[in-house]
Amino acid sequence: MKLKIILSLVFILFENSEQALFEDINEINLNLYAKAKQLDFTNLTYLMINGDSPSLYINGSLADCTFNMTKNTTYDILKEISHLSLSIVPQFGNRCGHKLSKDQIFDFELLKTKMYTMFAGILTDRLIPDNLRLNQLIFVNESIKIVENMLDKQKFDCSDLRSYVKNSKPILDDNIFQAAFSQLKDLNALIKSWLKKYEFVDWQNIYVLLCNSHMPRNKHIFVQYFQNLFSVGFEGDRLVYAETDDEHVCRDLLKTHITDKLIGINLFNEPMRMHRDLLADAAAQIIPNIN
Repeated sequence: MKLKIILSLVFILFENSEQALFEDINEINLNLYAKAKQLDFTNLTYLMINGDSPSLYINGSLADCTFNMTKNTTYDILKEISHLSLSIVPQFGNRCGHKLSKDQIFDFELLKTKMYTMFAGILTDRLIPDNLRLNQLIFVNESIKIVENMLDKQKFDCSDLRSYVKNSKPILDDNIFQAAFSQLKDLNALIKSWLKKYEFVDWQNIYVLLCNSHMPRNKHIFVQYFQNLFSVGFEGDRLVYAETDDEHVCRDLLKTHITDKLIGINLFNEPMRMHRDLLADAAAQIIPNIN
């Protein structure tokens, strides 16, 4: 009986020590991978844009930067005006006919006051080209009108929403185009000046790191610009989009992309192999045959 107990204890100890050994090795593996990432990133030349702030790093050191390149530009003011529709329209959601809550009434009263101030400012704002000024006044007036209708009726009336969209959407579409033109013009002027100033940089092999929020990722304006400028075929190769504005997290994603690309080349002879699930190819074969 005692021998049986001793053997059981020995087995348990062996099993636990074996499990601990695997866990220790896994920790070592993760640590080695993290160190490889840092080594691959050391002395890297890359361009990072966090939001609207571009920075150029040469051999790992900051060489140049521009903080918030779109502040006090036509893009900036058109964005602020156009965002009215992106705050008003979501309030309707699937709530047609619903009464306004006290919080909604408070919010709309505050918004209405601010929109009247914005309307007056548009008349003289130097950032708005004269050929766009009238449309901005019409757009803000339509926004004031729908908010006042909601406050008068104390409810969400979808006939008001349809009228608002009909009258404001064409102006919104034009604002989007004009804002994109303004932003790309400013970005292009800056990047072209850096191309000339730092002509010794190997620009055709540079990494571009974009740090921004999630929803604009698909065909992001900067993704399209740098794909065209540096002939990058797809996002994820030398062009990396990180869905964050945290610079540490953003850089860590670039490190991962670089190291995983090197693993793909050295281990699988396929640069982008590690950019998909390691089990992906096996799963593609197995899943159709699972009963």
